[in-house]
Amino acid sequence: MSPVGVPNRPDHLKPENLFDINSSYLSKLGYNTLVGIWSPPFAPFDIFRVIGGNLAYYVIRFLLKSRMRNLDEDIITKVSLYVHQLMMKPKSSETAITAILGPFAFARYPLVNRIVNLKLKVTFLYG
Repeated sequence: MSPVGVPNRPDHLKPENLFDINSSYLSKLGYNTLVGIWSPPFAPFDIFRVIGGNLAYYVIRFLLKSRMRNLDEDIITKVSLYVHQLMMKPKSSETAITAILGPFAFARYPLVNRIVNLKLKVTFLYG
């Protein structure tokens, strides 16, 4: 079963436990920026829509090349164009993702805290 939406966020991933007194300003700023981007009404791909056009394409291409080093250049180009076209389209279900899930893909309102209040049998199917 997929854990997305079910468990509480582990203690080591809670914001108050991620940083200590010696953490750098930049690491805290980076975390706060990512959390802000992952909060409604923003969506994960908004950053690519903001930087736009060719720059977004080259960032996507760079990320793909760094992650998939063994692929042919032709495939990297085709996948980069495909992903770029997907990310530049208007928002759709990605808006729902930021409303349902918080940073690190843990539910904003975990099911584990609410399932005990249900008065019926529940079956989970996954796959």
